[in-house]
Amino acid sequence: MSDRKPIEIDLSDLDPRPLKIGAAALADLSIVADRMVQACEVSGTSIDAMLETLKPRKVGPDDRIGVNVTAGEKRMLVGLADLDELIKDQVRQVEPGHGVGVI
Repeated sequence: MSDRKPIEIDLSDLDPRPLKIGAAALADLSIVADRMVQACEVSGTSIDAMLETLKPRKVGPDDRIGVNVTAGEKRMLVGLADLDELIKDQVRQVEPGHGVGVI
C-alpha cells in the first residue's frame, strides 16, 4: 500500500459540459436509468435517497473499486469519449457479470 494521501473524487469539480456519448452507449445508459428506477420501486427507496448514496467518497491512490457490469453497461462505459483510456482498457477485459477494478 502506498503512503500517498487519498484522492477525493468530487463530481462538482467535473466539466459542466455534457459528456460526449455515442448513440449505442446512450441507449444503454437509458437501460441503466430504468433499472435504477425499478430498483427504487421494488425497494421502496426514493430516487433522491438513491442519488444520495452516490456522493463522492475518498479513494486512496492504490485502492480499487469493484464494479459488476452487464454487457450493455460495458458497451456504454467503453463508449464514453471522456473516460480515461486506462479505465476503458480495464473495462474491455472484464467478462460481463464479473467485477472490474478501477481507480
